[in-house]
Amino acid sequence: MTQRNVFLYWIGKEYKLISILRHLIYLHSTNGIGYNVILITHENVRDYIKDIPTYFYNLCPAHQADYVRVNVICDYGGIWLDSDTLVMDSLDSLFNILDKQDGFLIKENNDILWNGIFGSKKSTNLMIKWKQNLKQRLDSKNGKISWTEIGNTMLQGLFKTEKSLFTNFEILNGLNNLYPVNWDRCVDEFINKPYNNYISIVRDFQPLIALVNSVYRKLENKSIDEISNGNMPINFFINKSIENHKTKKFKSPIVSQIMNNLMKIRETIKKISEIK
Repeated sequence: MTQRNVFLYWIGKEYKLISILRHLIYLHSTNGIGYNVILITHENVRDYIKDIPTYFYNLCPAHQADYVRVNVICDYGGIWLDSDTLVMDSLDSLFNILDKQDGFLIKENNDILWNGIFGSKKSTNLMIKWKQNLKQRLDSKNGKISWTEIGNTMLQGLFKTEKSLFTNFEILNGLNNLYPVNWDRCVDEFINKPYNNYISIVRDFQPLIALVNSVYRKLENKSIDEISNGNMPINFFINKSIENHKTKKFKSPIVSQIMNNLMKIRETIKKISEIK
């Protein structure tokens, strides 16, 4: 696979944790072989997707992201990351899957296929079918759809009815690696519980971690400094992400400020945790 693209989509309010997570995504883009980050917004979406239907802009942000993710991965290939993804290290291990197979998918709660993070070569049979079904569903309903209708529900439906489309995809049980905490427990496990709870979340294979919108919304009442200097389980993973970046060279002043601040308090948090 020659194009190592990582696609994101974001519109609306810039939540503080989302800003930190995006800096980590860019930070690790130079780790290992690296990858090209493509952040899609309303301003540039037509550069990547042609013939966007008029109802697209009336969709809620989550459904806009559902539309964008399927189209860009089908047309260009690469890895899709929801913006609340915490990249921990080089993504070479995930791109290696794309080199050897058609792609990878994750099961939420080790149960149903999830569309928040996935990767695929361009124009695989699965992506083509998903794109076709998505367009047909949206067109027939003029964009008026239920919450997961063109995402998890559609993907899981294809898995049940046309399993051959998934033959050359690696399917990961999320609880064992990249999605270690189910969505309904993320706030408790990453924020509310003591710092040492990170031990129950760490997995052997974890180049990234899936979070959910309840996490960044829960932290929005805090300042960047309060989030950075926190003693929450999520702080272990943010700090570990920085450690895993071998060069630790920050080109952006904003990134430098946030990351250096996080690095300074890493040892303090560790000592406090050990005392407790």
